[in-house]
Amino acid sequence: MALDAELRRRVHEALEDGQHDAPDLESEDQQTNNCSTTHETPARRRIGRPKGSGGNLSPTSKRIREAVLELTEQYNRMTVRQVFYALTVRGVVPKTENLGYRPVQRQVLAMRHGGLIPWDFIADGTRIRRQLDTWDDAEDFIEEVRRSYRRNRWQGQGFGVEVWLEKDALAEVILPVINKWRVPLMVSRGQSSATYLHSAAMYAKRCYERNDDASYIYALYDYDGGGDRASRAIATQLPAFAGEDVPIYFERLALTPAQIVRWNLPLRPPKPKDPEAKKWAVKSLAEIGRVGAVELDAIPLNLLIGLVENAIKRHINTFAWDIERQIEEEERKGLGALRMGPVDKEDDDE
Repeated sequence: MALDAELRRRVHEALEDGQHDAPDLESEDQQTNNCSTTHETPARRRIGRPKGSGGNLSPTSKRIREAVLELTEQYNRMTVRQVFYALTVRGVVPKTENLGYRPVQRQVLAMRHGGLIPWDFIADGTRIRRQLDTWDDAEDFIEEVRRSYRRNRWQGQGFGVEVWLEKDALAEVILPVINKWRVPLMVSRGQSSATYLHSAAMYAKRCYERNDDASYIYALYDYDGGGDRASRAIATQLPAFAGEDVPIYFERLALTPAQIVRWNLPLRPPKPKDPEAKKWAVKSLAEIGRVGAVELDAIPLNLLIGLVENAIKRHINTFAWDIERQIEEEERKGLGALRMGPVDKEDDDE
């Protein structure tokens, strides 16, 4: 159906705005580790604290810092983009990259350098340290086995639950609730590869063949063209790879149009280089009454964690779960008997 003139105008304006939207800054670690394309001599390179780390602060910088300190009292970990969205909701900064996100990023980094907020307040799930596991001695290894033992409490539940997440950076934020309920967290980093999808489908197939377990998949993706395509790929390709006899149930846990409207989440322009940018502009206008996209980071942290935990808990048979927990405690005591010294009870994740 042809768009009317007014709809065409609004879509065109939204896409034009997106072309002038500045790209995301690299994180501070990327800025440090990546080589510059300009050939500066070592004597001319500035090494030290970032711009804005001290001295006279502008009124905007002061407001940013005050708001960030308030967030540290409410949450244990956030991504820089989550901090940015939280500050836009509070009216501290505008919803733009140059005047909003970048000043927030600079002040957060400066506050970490200055010891005003903990370094680990900012989550960064994109850097992984890889090292072969080693132990001081055999007793140290036995202790590690005891501490790390986690019984599969989902056996006896009759099904399995997986959470799929688009962004690495948000993984650390929801990981505590993921670990609490011992479900797999699948971070796709955007569109999942066929290999990744096939591997997940084969896991679901083995669970069904071994224990007659159905699989429930909960996906959290941006509300934009890329998030839509990635989410559809999971919903369609997992069952296709696993086979029609394997029960796999998919739900787009976030972001949905209803959530955006209910929580009044801030929008950004659709990415102009997205192959479905115009199509997405029309879709968003029809679904939420505005042209734009919304990132997962825009969801307030307590709501994001609540979404994930409530989705998992709806499948928990508490009686069966408690039985598995009691068995785990006894088995851990048995492992503790293999080493010298008392067995403490503070290692459980609940």
